[in-house]
Amino acid sequence: MPKAFDSEAALIEYVAATPGALGYVSHVSPRDDIKCLGVIK
Repeated sequence: MPKAFDSEAALIEYVAATPGALGYVSHVSPRDDIKCLGVIK
């Protein structure tokens, strides 16, 4: 079961701190430590 977070900011923090973690957010993070795999328009 995927993890659920109360906010996209919390998800971004989790992905940044967890090797191999993936997450879906509605915007592209400006952080250098997170890789964007694609943008859906």
